[in-house]
Amino acid sequence: MIEDKINEANFFLKKMNEESKKVKPDLPAISYNYSGFLSASYSVYDYALHNANRVFNLGLCDEEHWNWNTFYSEAKKQKNSGALKYAEWWKSRQQNDNNMLIGKAFSTCRRVNMHKRPTYKIGFDAKIESGESETQPDESIKSSIKIIPKVFLQVESFEQMSVENACTTYLSTIEKFSSDHYKIIEKIEREELKL
Repeated sequence: MIEDKINEANFFLKKMNEESKKVKPDLPAISYNYSGFLSASYSVYDYALHNANRVFNLGLCDEEHWNWNTFYSEAKKQKNSGALKYAEWWKSRQQNDNNMLIGKAFSTCRRVNMHKRPTYKIGFDAKIESGESETQPDESIKSSIKIIPKVFLQVESFEQMSVENACTTYLSTIEKFSSDHYKIIEKIEREELKL
């Protein structure tokens, strides 16, 4: 399940990258794929909680809206030490990820992009290409300017960064979170068996 969200985020990132490399990129397509990436990638944390709910048998309903506070309260109410350990790890890890520059940027981007306004802007880079004229070899070197569209994250109090680089970096963060999620669950289950 968590892997599905990571695969979904990868799908949107790939589509953004393909589109941005085109001579005339479809800017709305980049925007839609960026929004999809934000939604899918940020959902990994929620999916991990829902996975832990099933692993530790808390019985919270997947169809209802609940968050970490609900998970923690239910684990405390049931005196489920494994779920409590996981809740502490999850909260600490999510805060740590969100305190990193890329985590802060994406946490802000998702909230603002989903509820208020786009969090990206379109910019352009110019690349100067030079070479001899093929039609008139005796002419001096000619230069041409190639305009390359770039898509940047635009979040107040953060430096401008390319969407491609930022999304790739954030994807690495959530992939590491997902891997660590399974490791911590396995560790807690082993510890609980010893009790």
